[in-house]
Amino acid sequence: ITWDGKSSELDFVVIGPTGVCIIECKHMKGKILASPEDKYWNRVKVSHSGVERTKNFYNPVKQVNTHLYRLKKILEEEGISVHLDCAVFFPDPECQVRFQGKQTDTPVFWGEKGQEMLLSFIQKKRNPLTPQEVLKITEVLHKQ
Repeated sequence: ITWDGKSSELDFVVIGPTGVCIIECKHMKGKILASPEDKYWNRVKVSHSGVERTKNFYNPVKQVNTHLYRLKKILEEEGISVHLDCAVFFPDPECQVRFQGKQTDTPVFWGEKGQEMLLSFIQKKRNPLTPQEVLKITEVLHKQ
C-alpha cells in the first residue's frame, strides 16, 4: 500500500466480521531478544557447527504499527472509519521470543501455541464489521 508517497508491504490483512487485523509475519529460527521500544531486535541462532551468531533486524512491532497507520489513513480518505488491529507472528516452532522490559501493546505470537493464540486474537469480536464494510475495505485494498 502507498500513502503520502510512502509504501508498506503488508504480509497479511485479515478482513472479516470480527474486524481488520494486519499481521507481520517473521520466518525466523532461534532466540529473539526483544525490547518493544528499541529500533532493532536481535536474533541469536546456533549453527550446525555450534557457533552462535547474532543478527539484528528492524523491530516488527514498529513495522506493523507503521503499516496500520498507513492503512488507516488510506481507509479514512475513502470515508471508512474503522478500528484496526495488528500483531506480529513468528511461525517457526523453533523460534522463541524473550522480551526485555515492558511488553508491547501490539501482541507478538510465537512457538507451538502461537498459531492458536493468533487465531484466537483474530476471532475475538472487538470491532465487528458488517458485510458491506468488509466488501468496501476489500475493494479499497484491491485498488492499492
